[in-house]
Amino acid sequence: MLQIPYLNQWRSFQIFYYKKGNPKWPPERHHLTYNFKSSANVPGSNQDISAVCSRAFKTWSEVTNFTFEEVGENAKADIVIGFHHGDHGDGLPFDGPKGVVAHAFTAVDGRIHYDADEKWSLLKDPARDEMDLETIAVHEVGHVIGLDHSSEKESVMFATIGFGTIKRKLHSDDVQGARDLYGGEKALLRTIKEGVGKKWSEDMGSAWSEAYDQLAAAIRLR
Repeated sequence: MLQIPYLNQWRSFQIFYYKKGNPKWPPERHHLTYNFKSSANVPGSNQDISAVCSRAFKTWSEVTNFTFEEVGENAKADIVIGFHHGDHGDGLPFDGPKGVVAHAFTAVDGRIHYDADEKWSLLKDPARDEMDLETIAVHEVGHVIGLDHSSEKESVMFATIGFGTIKRKLHSDDVQGARDLYGGEKALLRTIKEGVGKKWSEDMGSAWSEAYDQLAAAIRLR
């Protein structure tokens, strides 16, 4: 859940912590599918919303072992995303503009709901009276994988955010929380291979490849 600060009343939380009971997606479900089912009109085109949410999922897949795939509306999906007004049947009714802008259900429920009464910005920087959908999407995906709010104000999992604000990049606090919960070895290997591998010369290619294979083997044996 993400709220707008009201009268400067900001809620305080521990540095990254997990949902009650530490709900987690099981190891066999680290490739998660998602689709869209809304009961209200969406802000913009379905294609634009899909593109924004895809970037939000990619942000988390780059630092965890998760991969995410969009599937059709009629397919069974692990995560269902939608825009809704007020009471929309999940026991957590939205309260209209400038209140709770979104909420999510953690593993293995996987629902993400956005308040259709808010003014949303999709493919441009938000105006001073708009919420940046990608910023909120990154936050809600964090909840879906099991993270709760953080007291680190620079974290995307901090509980409150203002209109016109962009916070799309993960803080080290977000990354550490996700990796402590699930590990992130595959993502780490992918980052090393893509980042360092591009900088090394072809002459060092075989040495790099051998070192990478040894590291991967060591992680598999853990």
